[in-house]
Amino acid sequence: MYPRFHPVTPNLTQVVQGRHRLWAPVIGLELHCQLKTQHKLFSPESQAVQSTTTPSASDLSGQPLTSPNRHVSLRDAAFPGTIPRLNPECLQRAVQVIHALGGQVQLTSRFDRKHYFYPDLPQGYQITQRSHPIGRGGSVAWSRWDVMAHGGAGTGGETAEWERGGRDGADGQDPAPTREAQTTAAVESIARSAVSNGPQAAALDLLNPIHHVRIEQIQLEQDTAKSLHGLGDMMGGLSEGGEGSSPSPSAKGTTTTTLVDLNRAGVALVEIVMAPDIRSAREAVVVIRKLQSILRAAGVSDVRMDEGSLRCDVNVSVRPIPEVSLTDETSPDWTFSPTSTVGGSPRVELKNLNSLKLIYLAIQAEVRRHVTALEQQQQPGDRDVTTSSSTNNHDTAISPTLTQETRGFDPTTGETFRLRSKEDAPDYRYMPETDVPAVRLTPNYVAHIVGRHCVPELPDDRRRRLVTTYGLGLPECHALMVEPGAVEFWEDVVARVARPVPAAKILPWLTSELYGQLKARQRDLASIVAPDEADAPDAPRLTAAQLASIVRTVDEGGISGKVGKTVLARMLDGDRRDALAIADAEGWRQVNDNDLVLRVCREIVQRHPDEVAKFHAGKVRLLGWLVGQVVKETKGKANPSAVKAVMTQVLKSTN
Repeated sequence: MYPRFHPVTPNLTQVVQGRHRLWAPVIGLELHCQLKTQHKLFSPESQAVQSTTTPSASDLSGQPLTSPNRHVSLRDAAFPGTIPRLNPECLQRAVQVIHALGGQVQLTSRFDRKHYFYPDLPQGYQITQRSHPIGRGGSVAWSRWDVMAHGGAGTGGETAEWERGGRDGADGQDPAPTREAQTTAAVESIARSAVSNGPQAAALDLLNPIHHVRIEQIQLEQDTAKSLHGLGDMMGGLSEGGEGSSPSPSAKGTTTTTLVDLNRAGVALVEIVMAPDIRSAREAVVVIRKLQSILRAAGVSDVRMDEGSLRCDVNVSVRPIPEVSLTDETSPDWTFSPTSTVGGSPRVELKNLNSLKLIYLAIQAEVRRHVTALEQQQQPGDRDVTTSSSTNNHDTAISPTLTQETRGFDPTTGETFRLRSKEDAPDYRYMPETDVPAVRLTPNYVAHIVGRHCVPELPDDRRRRLVTTYGLGLPECHALMVEPGAVEFWEDVVARVARPVPAAKILPWLTSELYGQLKARQRDLASIVAPDEADAPDAPRLTAAQLASIVRTVDEGGISGKVGKTVLARMLDGDRRDALAIADAEGWRQVNDNDLVLRVCREIVQRHPDEVAKFHAGKVRLLGWLVGQVVKETKGKANPSAVKAVMTQVLKSTN
């Protein structure tokens, strides 16, 4: 069945095979990120914008949600005579975003008015930066490690079921490759590098960028309000778009009434406009996840799609791949100008996609629609399906069934649907925003904002440092960096252990034991970690010194690893003492008296002659059982390693 999606190549390029030729997707992203500021872009109102229609509702963290239309100033509601006043904190955050993405801060930038009419835009225009943005250039680079960690749209990098097109590709498409198949070349390269250069060099090789997706510009702008469509199914039509929204054709409930919540109106956004450098839906997912990790590490945005602090519009078109045989089973070496329309399709914008899953599926569906429409216009043997000789107008309509437009995606049908025709710049009637003066920054101001004390360490730099300084592998780095603040806390623990304990041996106490106990308590690291003694005396906390005392005491043989876990639980319950003090008070000190261990081992051997006989008959696994009996006899105080050595000698003497 055509069109067919070929498996993505190691560089995440995906070729689409039609009946008559090969096609390549051309994908560009426009990402709208809410900035973490105290106030909105042009008003003093709070940036707390999560709203609910239920007064007692709360978000995933248990924090109460804001009532609708609570954080709204006269300016946000566009009352006549109100003048916008730029929030300096938003400028600082925008400069941090530009620096984190490798762009160039423009010392002079200006605001424009972008006119359109929707209920969620009270003033009838959006204040944005089209002609003179605050940032230009930069890129988002992804590496083989990014593909392994984020290649699937699932949280762990796995290939999700919806990404594979069903268990056996029953939808007529080739199933997407699994994560392992996708990274076979990378794994082989790592193995060769590890043999020749060592595991550290192999890990660093994984972090080398494969592809840079260019950023055209970064601009400050206002967010819109939220539109709520339909009283019958109020939450079913929540708009997260920047230019109004329409409910899905398959949405249930009435859609005769639209409610507007102005809490989000005027919230500060940065819009990141990327060049059409992306060549597959999977690459789009990787790029978005990489951008999320960068901005989250920089501390400028929460970039959570489920909460609306990150929204993504996708521009999709397809282009023919020239001079490539359909029988060529190798990855074709092809290039073309992304602005050329010869034989290609017009650009279509996909909006209201509020998850990576929807982004992936919408891109696949739209690419399939474009290829099908173009192939219907082409007869076998034809090499050019264009109806226009222009090669410079990217938005020319090539096929009668494909036009420049804005579309949504209906997950129930798996197809995109028309929202409206895509406006050109004249339709928005751009004009300078005369109420907001031009922004003029000095080089000293920019240097201060991008200083190390203002812009935290970015993810790739942090991974390289953890690999080279502590000898960690990339999976360990990934586990450590998932939790905000975990790297700083762990490094403090390592410094306080003050013993030659390998850093990799300390790591499981955080990523396995501490994370596990926190999960059972439904807490996160930030909620219990206390950096110093100045915290409230009754607040649950865990200091780096306390966790270091557990690691150190276990390594010295003062307590067993099992007891160490119990001590950690005591600390999480609020015990402020170190591990040794808790162990002494509870009588949990490990027995290191060899004479006592020898005596208990002999007693256990005498009590269990049948097990000893089976051990001598070849059931060597019974050694572990006998060691466990000794540890049990000493109430967990005996060191299992020491017991194993002594028990081995005792068993030899009885043979």
